[in-house]
Amino acid sequence: MIDKCSRHNSLLRLLLPLHHRSARRGKTIGRLRVLASVVLGLIFVSVLYTIHESGQIRLLPVNVQLKSGDVVLLGSSTLRGRLLKLIEKESAYAHIGIVDIVEGERYIIHADPECGCVRQNLSWYLTKNAVDAIAVMRPRVGNGESAVAFARRLVDLQVPFDNSFRYKQGKGVYCTELVLCAWEAAGVCILPNAKRGDRIRPSEVVLASILAMIWECPVLTIHENINDEQP
Repeated sequence: MIDKCSRHNSLLRLLLPLHHRSARRGKTIGRLRVLASVVLGLIFVSVLYTIHESGQIRLLPVNVQLKSGDVVLLGSSTLRGRLLKLIEKESAYAHIGIVDIVEGERYIIHADPECGCVRQNLSWYLTKNAVDAIAVMRPRVGNGESAVAFARRLVDLQVPFDNSFRYKQGKGVYCTELVLCAWEAAGVCILPNAKRGDRIRPSEVVLASILAMIWECPVLTIHENINDEQP
């Protein structure tokens, strides 16, 4: 009996260290996994922080060759943007403007509900307004510089926003009206059937046969808030 107990004790002494080593190994692996998760999390946060601080997010790729006069259609994830999308129903686009390029820098001229006719840096605008959908279209005929010259004139005159959304009716202009009138001044009628007093939506401009699609991304998921001041 004594020999049997001795053998059991000896076996236990052999097994217990193995058990302890296995337990320690398991704890070590668990700690390494936790550490790896923390490191990856810190790297991810660091990348997001860098992007946020630099304000360099450009939702419109640099390789998209824009020209003055190009028509830009936009959708936004802001509260106002979502409300406008409900009005637009099946369209992702609730706002529209015209591209103005000066010394390689890209701007957008558009009619803003708060500022009226305004000219803003395009990259800044896309990011600041949480743009989540964008299309760039170009008339197949006409001179874009002539269209932009008219749009600039509206900005210089500080033409207000037309809250009635009536085409060529009222004291100001709204976004779609600005684009249509700018190109009309350049001798191009984007929507031949448009009549005075009509409420023309950006989604109707997308269907214009005279416009060629240059680039489109109907759903964008990356957007950051940056400084209120334009570059």
